[in-house]
Amino acid sequence: MNFKRFIILMPLLWLIAFPIDTQIISGQQTVSISEVHRYNIVGQWKLFGGFTSSSLTNYDMFDTKFSAIFHAGISYPFTVSNNLIIEHGIRYITKGIKYEYEYYDWFTEEYLGKENGSWNVSYIDVFGKFKLNNIIVDKIKIEPFIGASVAISVRGATKLEGSWGKYKDSEWFWDNLWDFRTPFDVTIPIGVDFNLNRRFVIGYEFNIGLIDITKPSHWDWRYISHIVSTGYLF
Repeated sequence: MNFKRFIILMPLLWLIAFPIDTQIISGQQTVSISEVHRYNIVGQWKLFGGFTSSSLTNYDMFDTKFSAIFHAGISYPFTVSNNLIIEHGIRYITKGIKYEYEYYDWFTEEYLGKENGSWNVSYIDVFGKFKLNNIIVDKIKIEPFIGASVAISVRGATKLEGSWGKYKDSEWFWDNLWDFRTPFDVTIPIGVDFNLNRRFVIGYEFNIGLIDITKPSHWDWRYISHIVSTGYLF
């Protein structure tokens, strides 16, 4: 998939969707948006948590797998108009990978063993999202969104296991455990939230990394994350 084209097309789809004032619920029945119950207040706080499954682009050294890790945060969706919600918030989120590597003797090509490992970095992530506010189907409010986020790393951890033994370490980022990686990450979140009964929210986010997290090494590793969360509005 060409992500750059997808990102460029998203705002155009929004411009097409904004003028829509009716939604087809079933068959030929059409319900005006003005007839559907909306939020009684302009803004609500939202507590949320869930799982983040991440991988890296251009990480060709090992056979990598997605690593699912918990995240949690708080946000404030603010209803601007019948078409737009702006949501900003902060979350603690961890991204990383699991990998498997088989190594051989360079000269004899003799099989020497297998290594399994994982590493991850935890971030404090500040984000903002622009969400559609005019799609309601069978009393479920559907809120597609696109936004931006900036995160700073707070902790790193690594685990290794092979024929040579086991290794495990976890340190705060200021202890230079991850000194070859940039302490920041900048991403574009694209996804959709499903608002149930005006209180419970189930959401999916595809999070696209924009910067190389290995600077100044320039290996061009960027996060690709799938984020599934549940939340409560109060």
